[in-house]
Amino acid sequence: MTLAKVLSCAVVGLEGEIIECEVDVSRRGLNSLAMVGLPDAAVKEAKDRVESAIKNSGIRFPSGRIVVNLAPADLRKEGPTYDLPIAVGIMVAAGQQLSYSLGGRGSGRVPSAATADHGVDNDEQLAHAGDERDFAGLAG
Repeated sequence: MTLAKVLSCAVVGLEGEIIECEVDVSRRGLNSLAMVGLPDAAVKEAKDRVESAIKNSGIRFPSGRIVVNLAPADLRKEGPTYDLPIAVGIMVAAGQQLSYSLGGRGSGRVPSAATADHGVDNDEQLAHAGDERDFAGLAG
């Protein structure tokens, strides 16, 4: 398996901080999902939400040891904000396709004006301000 890196963002005061969600899936060891990088209780509960969303989408949840690192480690991560990057990271690290919806609720639009592209290389650019990206089954 490979190490997957997915960028996210944390709001700290009035600023946005880039959060790197690094996921490693190893076929060796007992089935487990470990979260590191100073997550709060809601982020730790993402294990159950993400696993349920992936399984309920008809995608096979990988077996083995999964380690999710939310960097930088000195910044506290709060809330369910990281569910999507964790789910995408798990699927990428496990070699799964990403053309499915997570949760099966259909599709919608997400304005990306609030997305952070600070710190993203040109060949890794995620979104432009004012641009919109389709999403499927991710709205709560």
